[in-house]
Amino acid sequence: MDFREWQVNDKVIQLTGYHMQELGYASDALKGCENVLEVGIGYGGLAKRLIEQGKRVTGIDIDPEKLTYVRTKIGPNPRLVLKECDALNIPYDSEFDGAACFSSFHDIGNYQRLLHGISRALRHKGILSITDRKVDCFEAFQMKFGAEIVNLVYSGALTEVEMLISFQAYVKRRDDFHRRSKVAKELKVGHIEIGNLLETYGFVFRRYEEFYDNTCFSLEAEKNPFLEKA
Repeated sequence: MDFREWQVNDKVIQLTGYHMQELGYASDALKGCENVLEVGIGYGGLAKRLIEQGKRVTGIDIDPEKLTYVRTKIGPNPRLVLKECDALNIPYDSEFDGAACFSSFHDIGNYQRLLHGISRALRHKGILSITDRKVDCFEAFQMKFGAEIVNLVYSGALTEVEMLISFQAYVKRRDDFHRRSKVAKELKVGHIEIGNLLETYGFVFRRYEEFYDNTCFSLEAEKNPFLEKA
């Protein structure tokens, strides 16, 4: 893993309005929770915020390098547990009062299996927060995100070298973004269809909002096992 690239990307993301809005939605949804499961911990931005709020966080990710980065970023902390784990094989049963997919939902093709695992991991009335890009808006999102990065360079918040590293990282991931968008569309699982899946696995909607010029969405749902159909 190129830690320099990860550190730059992490810095860039934290400075963007997209990240600030997403972080606000997710942390607000989980404000009443004490023990949170984060599925796909990424750079650890949400985990860090939740820990600072006094919550316990268990972060899972299939990529051990991501876990290493988060461990280095946050440092030793009794409120943080990191586990290498496939999001489609969540090994917990009624252990958490909150769960989050923070910019990770689009990474996972089998949404049904993912939601089944999260539902099993949550206790009764546990809260699920999902914040992500809309599957049909990846290109619009990237254009807005790229323009924001350029403005950060003009303002002096980022250097041109950091911008270049960030854009190069995007090019590496571009084909992956397109593949995930194609898979999501083929499965007919967009930001609207998620509602039907949530109900199938025992959740009821509490809130849905779009942000970042309507290219992203945030939803909050509550687990009610009496509604579970599968």
